[in-house]
Amino acid sequence: MKHLFSKVIVSCALVAMAAGAASADYTDTTIYDGQQNVFATGDSVRVTNVKVIGIDLRPSTYGVYIQEQAGGAYSGVLAYRSGNIPTYEAPNAAQPVAIGDVITVEGTVNDFAGLTEIDNPALLHFVSTGIPLAPQVLPPESLTTEYAGSERWEGVLVQVQNV
Repeated sequence: MKHLFSKVIVSCALVAMAAGAASADYTDTTIYDGQQNVFATGDSVRVTNVKVIGIDLRPSTYGVYIQEQAGGAYSGVLAYRSGNIPTYEAPNAAQPVAIGDVITVEGTVNDFAGLTEIDNPALLHFVSTGIPLAPQVLPPESLTTEYAGSERWEGVLVQVQNV
């Protein structure tokens, strides 16, 4: 019985691998789901109609901080790419990424030092321009250095009250 069970697991894994190899499709999701570990490291995902809330232009590391428009805890993430900043696909390829833009991002889920990110977005799909999101106002005790507290507000535009 143990041998038969192993064959079933291997067969299922091969079918799953063949299905994944046949299609480079992205799974539509939300940042909220990504932050709740609905997807595993290496999964290809697409998040749609999210706002650019920040742009990281450190030497040799680039990223676009994106946030769900509804806001709140677990609504933000970094779309990270080493080497150069992600750019828009045609016909918006000449347009620089700006804070307040509404975009769609396709990339790979990764976990860096306990924080979720979307790695190697090849192109950002421009949807529209807009006004930047208002920050989420939080009391200082909401922000902690422990994992659960830091993951909760990772990549979310916040303002700390009464510091």
